[in-house]
Amino acid sequence: MTKQYFNTALLLFCAWTVYGSCQGDTLLPRLAGLMIIATLLTRLRSGDKHYAFFARWPLSVIIFASLAGGFTWRGMFPPPQEAASPFPAVTAAFQSASVFAALLIWLKPFAWKNLYQLFFLSWLTVAVSINVPFTGSMLIMFCAFCVIAVAVVILHTSQKPEDKNYVLRYYRDFSLFALVLVMLTTGLFYGISQTIVIADQVFMDLVSDYIMPRHYTNFLSIEPLMRLGSPGRSAWDKRPVLELSAPGIGGFYLKTQIFEDFNDGVWLEQKNIEKNPLPDTLFAHMINGRMTMFTAFENIIPSPTGIAAARANSKFTKSKDSILYAEDEQRTRMLQFSMSLEKVAGRLTAKERRRNTAIPAEIAHALKMLSTLLIGGETDKRRKAELLQNFFLEHFRYSLNVNYAADNEGLIRMIVEKRPAYCTYFATALTMLLRAQDIPARVATGFLVDERISPNSDKLLARVFDAHAWVEVFLKETDPATGREVTRWQIMDPTPAGERAQAIKDSVVDISKITENIWLAALRFSAFMENLDREKLKKNMLLTLVLIMLVINGKKICLGALSLIKSVNRARPLRREKSDPLRSVYLRYEQCLKTAFGETRGATDTDAEVIHRLKTGPHVPEGTIAKAEAFIGEYHAARFGFRKNADFEQLIGDLEQAMSADRS
Repeated sequence: MTKQYFNTALLLFCAWTVYGSCQGDTLLPRLAGLMIIATLLTRLRSGDKHYAFFARWPLSVIIFASLAGGFTWRGMFPPPQEAASPFPAVTAAFQSASVFAALLIWLKPFAWKNLYQLFFLSWLTVAVSINVPFTGSMLIMFCAFCVIAVAVVILHTSQKPEDKNYVLRYYRDFSLFALVLVMLTTGLFYGISQTIVIADQVFMDLVSDYIMPRHYTNFLSIEPLMRLGSPGRSAWDKRPVLELSAPGIGGFYLKTQIFEDFNDGVWLEQKNIEKNPLPDTLFAHMINGRMTMFTAFENIIPSPTGIAAARANSKFTKSKDSILYAEDEQRTRMLQFSMSLEKVAGRLTAKERRRNTAIPAEIAHALKMLSTLLIGGETDKRRKAELLQNFFLEHFRYSLNVNYAADNEGLIRMIVEKRPAYCTYFATALTMLLRAQDIPARVATGFLVDERISPNSDKLLARVFDAHAWVEVFLKETDPATGREVTRWQIMDPTPAGERAQAIKDSVVDISKITENIWLAALRFSAFMENLDREKLKKNMLLTLVLIMLVINGKKICLGALSLIKSVNRARPLRREKSDPLRSVYLRYEQCLKTAFGETRGATDTDAEVIHRLKTGPHVPEGTIAKAEAFIGEYHAARFGFRKNADFEQLIGDLEQAMSADRS
């Protein structure tokens, strides 16, 4: 058994070292390791006699005790923040529970089945513990565990106990095999890692970014200001942001922010935005759709204008500018919504009109001259807005490479010289020209969603490079549904659509459709898991585990319960409540038999058998036997409801007198 003890202990040490280094919990592996060393030394000297108590522990008890210990332990020593798992609490509990289970099984008398159980538990510990980014030391420990585990299996099957110098050969072969395996695994790991590095460079870190959504925040954070300048990496980032489906809709402008104050290349968002509760009951007469978000935008939900209701595991509010907000943005990843295409009239206060027609003083004169030149002699506000929009659509080229100053002077130079720009510049320039003509306008940001998942699908996909800026202008228009004229905020997009699409296509790395579908499936699953109620899920998992254990051990549990009930009933003396008159009289009858003749009724004896023993016994007068038979007859008649008015006091009194006379 010496070799088996050593193999098992070494494997457990390696597994627990991997657990401790990956999870940052070194206390539990140290305590467990000390117990292993102490028991190993004791066993080598005295065998298994000291651990006979643990032989009585069934495996189900060990599993339950280990799970309870695991949940308690990880409550005191939580997993690291970078640990990735759809069920963090359950995974963390299993990590330490596998250590507890291995320790309890080790403390039982050693048997071959224990060897296989401990081998499995060592792999389980490692498998559930390596859910963190590896450092160099973690990698070395993991490789060492794999090497030792494989060596234990192979050498155990290859060595023969009858060989001479068996122990020496065993450790020599073990060392050589471990050395060769380390060299092979190092070479394989280096080759695989280099392949991953090359692939990572080709796909621009998209694999890791897709798997870990927190990286989105670098490029899609919601800030209270927006600067004109370089679009940065987000302009060619192909990662999906959200998935949207609404029957009959070809595309959406999904709004996240509104900017109204501009000066010297900086847009500012309004503070203290008023929000109103949004109904969570969907409307059947409206367009109903679904949205799956692959990342969180603080508490903002990118949403189309006209959204009237939203339902998810969070409450929603909406600003008067149709921006949707969620109370719990971290778990609001999947929602249903109702939206209306009806054109609802709006209203501007005097303060809002002044704010949405304000232009920087230093370029006010230039803007008025340029806007007047572009609209000619047109007096209708809608025609003015359309002429100014067409100016950008017809005479400008879309480009992500902007190399001029992003300030007031640079904006005027862009308009005059028709310089290439992208959406933020176009939206800013059109807004300033509209305001110069006293037309209220502002800049909206969000996503322009028009990419379908497949040609026949109604699902639309928004990516990082779909981030967009457009203009909202306050104008009159005719509602085709009602025929009446309404004044409201309307979308005008001065960005050349064809130029924009071609520029994005040229700058984005093409990815195979299979890889794309795998990424989308992983993102949908991640969004689904984030959307779950973690507390309810944890309770359901625990209940499911309990039910599984009940099913597995149901027969044993039922038999154990029945055995316990029988043993309790067997040990309980025959007694009834003191208020039962028949019972008290019968006890007096038994006491008379015992006192007068030494006759005791056994637990299985009938009254007829007791009377028969009295008749066949010595020195029992027939008169006394007759009185006993009379009492028993009346007792059973009353007991089973055949007679209610028997005078038992008289009967038992006569019997007691007769037995007393017989004794004398």
